[in-house]
Amino acid sequence: NKLLDKYEYADGVKTGYTTSAGHTLVSSATRDGWQLLAVVLKSDSNNIWKDSIALLEYGFAYFQPIKIIEKEQEVGSIEVKYGDMVSTETQEEFYTVVEKDGPPVTTKPIYKPDIKAPVEKGEVLGDLEIYIGAEKIGSVPILAKNEVKRKIYTLWWFWPVTILLVFYLPFRIMVSIRRYKRRKYRYGYISYYGGKKYYR
Repeated sequence: NKLLDKYEYADGVKTGYTTSAGHTLVSSATRDGWQLLAVVLKSDSNNIWKDSIALLEYGFAYFQPIKIIEKEQEVGSIEVKYGDMVSTETQEEFYTVVEKDGPPVTTKPIYKPDIKAPVEKGEVLGDLEIYIGAEKIGSVPILAKNEVKRKIYTLWWFWPVTILLVFYLPFRIMVSIRRYKRRKYRYGYISYYGGKKYYR
């Protein structure tokens, strides 16, 4: 592979030839921490090296790798039915290659509809979609950053039990007071004072 001598950034890969494909070269080069691959088919044998270098140089000149999403990157907070707000974060990183001075890279969170408590920490709540211009290029899962418990007053049995207690407890208290008074005056009690018994 003469490209290894002709191009300072080259680090592979393989030459080849068939009757139908002609002279071919799959080449790779690494510069500034990222690697490009170039494939040349049916090239003139004298130009295959020059064509490959031109392709690799074009890639390095007009494109760049970028990290769009960090792992555990905060996305925002959303409301949870029957619970409090939940904070959200990304599950993983997302890298891509973009054209220099090309369309802007944007993200759009898409949550599951009608998220209800309880919500477990780390539960998948949706996806963070990534776009270059109007084209979607990928997505990463959105996770719950914290646990959200269901509020007790949203449980189906809470209000019937509460209403029952509101009316039943005063009634039971009144009944207990009446029973106490009846027992007190029905049986009386004995007290001792100065060695003598007094009945009331």
